[in-house]
Amino acid sequence: METKEIFNLIESLKTTEYAHIEITHEGTHLVFDKIGGKIINEPAIPSTPIQNNVNMTETTPAPSGNIYYEEKTVTATPVEEESFLSIDSPIVGTYYNAPSPEAGAYVKVGDRVKKGDVVCIIEAMKLMNEIESEVDGEIVAIMAQNETPVEYGQKLFKIKPL
Repeated sequence: METKEIFNLIESLKTTEYAHIEITHEGTHLVFDKIGGKIINEPAIPSTPIQNNVNMTETTPAPSGNIYYEEKTVTATPVEEESFLSIDSPIVGTYYNAPSPEAGAYVKVGDRVKKGDVVCIIEAMKLMNEIESEVDGEIVAIMAQNETPVEYGQKLFKIKPL
């Protein structure tokens, strides 16, 4: 994938409402997450092990509008997408990852949860609804952004069952 195409994808993500986009093209796998107004390209799990990968992070816009790069070596094994389950929003509302702004998040990527553990809150009509995990597993992706609207059935978490 050409650098110009990657820049175009970053620009496109800035103007969308999506918080998470994954793209696989000709052996390249890119993961873009929009967190608090920043776009972060996390190291992805490639379809084949690679020797060298560029991890791009756009920081708070500098006066010149430059994008800074950090080069890292990544070696990974393929992961079967079908082995993951999702925790979906049961209602329309506002997603919160913590019980209060000062408190830590209920879960982070890599955390293990048990059936019945609270993973987030969805506020609907001024009521705080605790969303619980329906399975024992490990959180592999958080697919909603804190304090943003979510729709009924929207995927909130990707979880690997244990």
